[in-house]
Amino acid sequence: MPKVKVNDIEIYYEEHGQGRPMVFLSETACDGEVWKINQVGEFSKDHRVITFDYRGTGQSSKPSVDYTTKMFCDDLVGLMDHLGAEQAIVVGHSMGGMIAAEMAALAPSDLDRLVLVAAAGLWLEEHPIPDIFALLPGQLVELLFQDPVKGQALLTGGADFSDMEVFKAFYLGQQRRLQGGLAAVVV
Repeated sequence: MPKVKVNDIEIYYEEHGQGRPMVFLSETACDGEVWKINQVGEFSKDHRVITFDYRGTGQSSKPSVDYTTKMFCDDLVGLMDHLGAEQAIVVGHSMGGMIAAEMAALAPSDLDRLVLVAAAGLWLEEHPIPDIFALLPGQLVELLFQDPVKGQALLTGGADFSDMEVFKAFYLGQQRRLQGGLAAVVV
């Protein structure tokens, strides 16, 4: 179980395969294990895949301090330096995308390619990003579809959400289906 001392902590990491380095950065509060589901097996066929646990997650140190994007970025650069992963392809998902973008801005010569997947934290102040989790289904449809009427029909099976009883029945039904699905997974 390899660990390396980077900055003031120990970072747990794994390497799989050989070839051009490809470093994966996970979403918030996830360790590097999440990439083993699909990415490690596939990309390690022709790349040196590097996954790691952020400080505060998995098998890395968990100092009791406020974490910052810059801190995560410095950890990443230190890990890549230790591993000799120059000119890597850096793949970041969600918070990992924000860290990868920060790294590209601060240490552009350390990477060759940048892949951002649903990256968090990337916006312009004059163009705020709506909080999709705070929107009602009808409001979400207006953001997602060129034709909101067709989009509404697609997402709701044609239910009229302007009728609060229809909306309530749909919402409660979805919650029950989710709970049933989760219960099946937990059992």
